[in-house]
Amino acid sequence: MEKADVLSRFGGRVIDCLVWLSITVVAAAPFELGGALWGSGSELTTAHRLLAGGFGLAGIFIYETLFVSAMGATPGKRLVGIEVIEPGGGPPDLVSAAIRISPLLVVGGIGVAAPVVADIANGVLLTLALGSAAILFVDPNRQAVWDRLADTTVVRRCR
Repeated sequence: MEKADVLSRFGGRVIDCLVWLSITVVAAAPFELGGALWGSGSELTTAHRLLAGGFGLAGIFIYETLFVSAMGATPGKRLVGIEVIEPGGGPPDLVSAAIRISPLLVVGGIGVAAPVVADIANGVLLTLALGSAAILFVDPNRQAVWDRLADTTVVRRCR
């Protein structure tokens, strides 16, 4: 099977990030409104921020895990013609799909839980993304960090 190129992987991730952003905004809206109505002025309380961020991260986790385990690809990956497979050639099981998204959620969770270190968490996320992009160019299987953890590979769809 032909491995997915870096540009396709990037395009799929950008589309999925737009979906994730929508999920996060919808998940956070009640807490934003609650913070504005019952918080101190228009500022979000720490509890509102944690709840909004937690629901946003949970939405991303569910989106990524269910789509990848059920169909081998998220909507973004499908639109650019790539899919995630396990060594046997089929889509990853639920556990592998969950492991695959976990590094991004751990770093995102740090930023949500500790707004003081949000900039550091964003820096770590950027470093993880850039490091994985570099690996995609030199690794013969084009496996990013999360692919190696879950023992998955992203390939061009042949269906």
